[in-house]
Amino acid sequence: MQMNDGLMLHVILVAGRRMIAQGTDGLSRGSTYQGVMTGSSFLDYVTLHRNALERQGPALLDWALSWFSGSDTPMALNPNDKFTKGHKYSTCIWTPPPAAADVALEQMALSIHKRPKHTHLILVPRLFTSQWRKYLGKVCTLTFTIPLGSDIWDLSNFEPNRPWNLRSTPMLERVERLLCEMPPSDPRWGRVALRELLFQARSLEIMPAGLVRSMLYPN
Repeated sequence: MQMNDGLMLHVILVAGRRMIAQGTDGLSRGSTYQGVMTGSSFLDYVTLHRNALERQGPALLDWALSWFSGSDTPMALNPNDKFTKGHKYSTCIWTPPPAAADVALEQMALSIHKRPKHTHLILVPRLFTSQWRKYLGKVCTLTFTIPLGSDIWDLSNFEPNRPWNLRSTPMLERVERLLCEMPPSDPRWGRVALRELLFQARSLEIMPAGLVRSMLYPN
């Protein structure tokens, strides 16, 4: 389809909480009383066009401005400013939406190349990262992730959580032991144990952190 029809297809990771709010999770179990099934717009859950300030409000900008106490007041750039003011002002805050973050980073890199003593801060929602996160690491001296659920980036942003690592956990060690003990002649070799492991691994993403830790590291 991409070659014949000029279609550009992007596969994007969707957080489990976003699927629950949108209604996909409930609809798979026959529930029609959540998200879009109640009349909400589907596009309300596809927010690649909204920047961090539109999503979170003034609390995020106030937090960022608090860093610059005693220095030059930074210029908070509008979408069109990245081609003009972003190349002139000595201190800038860039807030592109995820769909335009790659373009903003390209312009920011050009500005840094021309005026390396200028200071830049860029705030991007953690969506569509396949298009811009690698470039972010090349352009920026320091990168970090604001934790989801903090007072400046609340749970309504539905960003993906960091996946749990099962390596060296008792859960994974038990599966490895079961596989080693199974006779190779068993026609169902490994099927049940691996199916159970896959189901448990997927279920971890929608569980509270405290419950996950108790499952992975039981006393």
